[in-house]
Amino acid sequence: MRELETDIGWAIPERLPFRMHDFTRLAWVSDRARDVWGPRLQRIGGMLLELELVTVERGWRQGSLRLLDARNFDQVEADMRSRQLTVVRLRGTKHNQNYFASLIPCENGEPDAYWCAVGHESNMLHFVAMFAANADEEIGRLLGYPSCCTEFYQKTWLKHGLVDTTWPMAAASNFKRIRGTNEIEISQVSRGGTHLRWLGARAVFHLPCSFDCEPSAQLAARHLALADELGFATEASWLAEVLEWPVEWSALHGIAEIRTPVVKIVTRTDATPVKYVVRYLGNRRKLPSESVPGTVFPFAGPSLPVISGSHGFALGLDNPIDAPAQVPDYQTQPWFCEDNGFRTRYAMDRAHVPIVVRVERLLREQRVPQEQMRVIDFGCGNGVLLGKIARLSSNIQTIGIDVDHQKIEHARIICGDGPAEFRTQNMFYCDHSELGQDLYIAIVMVGRLLEAAPDVVNRFLRLLKGVTHLVLYAYDDYIREFGSLRDMAERVGIVLTDDDCETVSLATIGDDSPTVPKMEVLV
Repeated sequence: MRELETDIGWAIPERLPFRMHDFTRLAWVSDRARDVWGPRLQRIGGMLLELELVTVERGWRQGSLRLLDARNFDQVEADMRSRQLTVVRLRGTKHNQNYFASLIPCENGEPDAYWCAVGHESNMLHFVAMFAANADEEIGRLLGYPSCCTEFYQKTWLKHGLVDTTWPMAAASNFKRIRGTNEIEISQVSRGGTHLRWLGARAVFHLPCSFDCEPSAQLAARHLALADELGFATEASWLAEVLEWPVEWSALHGIAEIRTPVVKIVTRTDATPVKYVVRYLGNRRKLPSESVPGTVFPFAGPSLPVISGSHGFALGLDNPIDAPAQVPDYQTQPWFCEDNGFRTRYAMDRAHVPIVVRVERLLREQRVPQEQMRVIDFGCGNGVLLGKIARLSSNIQTIGIDVDHQKIEHARIICGDGPAEFRTQNMFYCDHSELGQDLYIAIVMVGRLLEAAPDVVNRFLRLLKGVTHLVLYAYDDYIREFGSLRDMAERVGIVLTDDDCETVSLATIGDDSPTVPKMEVLV
């Protein structure tokens, strides 16, 4: 498929010379899914309308844009005055109950809705002047949008005339896999995503420049925290769950289908002569209970072995337990395993064994001084693996980093008041200088490097040049998808130096990766 070269460096597809009218239709997978999630999405929408106003009231933004029904405009205007806010009509339009990408002009008669600006009276004169002057950059600033996203909007929506930015957002993302000239997979879950905006499910009020835009993710976290403060904790938790659903967006001939585990959305998009596909992998281990079984994405969950045929099942038969052992309460919670990508405790422990054994052997062979026993786990989940390594010696100082705040909170529950330190940070963008240059071992799952852009991987590896040993490992599901451990290592410029284990091995950075510092690596 031919794609137009543009000054923004993203893929702008060749388009057909027509544009469909704006529409959005929903098709639920079952009556139960509609009955459960229909009302929840309505409550999420109500929460977001309130958050938009509160962010303006508190001065986080200078204004907000919203569509108001002409029939109750006077009542809404009075409500806004009671909140010390002013409503200014910007344009008349036809009413649209669903998500819309553009205003519908009124051909005859009075408009039945108004596109309005809402804000403090002192800001409205400047806001309206900028709207009249089409000063989009300044309008974006007044609305509190990240500058990168405002620039993205100007170049995709205004300059190139797109009505759906899903494809260029995916193309601009760092955490993506290119599956072909017109297929992209997004592997990083982000609370700042707007890929389900047609359902009203979004934690930001703008179109982000990518699926992993960091300023947008920070805004989303701030908005969700505000929702908790305002008494919308339930709605915020539903929204957070929705934003982790796996989603497939596909577009052909001006029609987009957005498939989720509980509902399919059919809506307008840019008319292209061939099919485009974006798969947001989300968290396939946490499909909503209202989803239906299926064999294709996003309905298919991860395949699981038959329990009765597992090694653990056989061990259990040979070693019956007379009385149940007492375990901490947190080990009975679903998140204890799911935070780390596993369904069962047995699967998690079995995957951790070769990593812990290899680290123990490294510490023993190298005869590490006690003061140098510092270990950091990038992408630590809830810290279970790091806790096992910490138990190798009472002198090990451990640090865990993960982008998911909830997992870090779980790690602190598991480790209690112990010496381990946990931080909520993006592993690829954390400030390594804060961690010190005397780290002896850093742990990274090699799949994380395969999911990131090459320049991001190179920058990350440069940050690790002060680490004595880097431990890269791979779980079975990644090996099944990407091939052998050696294949995976070579794809990121790493060369294995022994073959002791299928999932863990000593390695070095290859000579053909000049931008990556030379270091010894454990893969």
